[in-house]
Amino acid sequence: MEGPPPGGPSAAERNFPRTGGLHGTAFPCGPRAPRPAEEDLVITHGTVMESKSMSYLDVTPLISALRNTPEEFELAGGWLCHVRSWHSFRVGSEDHVEIRAACNCVLLAVRPEQEREFAAGFRDWQNAYWRPLEINREFASHFGRRPRALQWLIDATGALHRWLLQRGRGRREIGAPIAPTA
Repeated sequence: MEGPPPGGPSAAERNFPRTGGLHGTAFPCGPRAPRPAEEDLVITHGTVMESKSMSYLDVTPLISALRNTPEEFELAGGWLCHVRSWHSFRVGSEDHVEIRAACNCVLLAVRPEQEREFAAGFRDWQNAYWRPLEINREFASHFGRRPRALQWLIDATGALHRWLLQRGRGRREIGAPIAPTA
């Protein structure tokens, strides 16, 4: 029986599910993406590089895209998703950035100073773009067309209410006591 390779599992084993490497559930966002199982999403940057000099992922293009094309991003389940590339990012405690993608981008950690810069940019994007967009969508939904059956029920209830009010108007004077009928 073979055990894990010396030094622990490989980067691919740490970053992708055992069910077959790069498959549909590795994509966290996008129109055809089912929600992956939580164990499929664990990304570890621990010992990818054993040398003294750690290579980092340069997220300058991400930060620039977040500022210049905010409409290419959406927030889903706490993850910031770049819709075109299907890369997802989550800002954790102390501005630590987690990355989900079905490519080698997950193999490198983000440089700490860029994590802070991205976290600040993410908060700005959320406050200046995403939150107003959500509020405007909610506001617009208040004025959208209702389903026909629901609208018919509301109209019928209103008509019944008006008919009952009109029908009872001529029967008594306002403020006059109602005498019980025997």
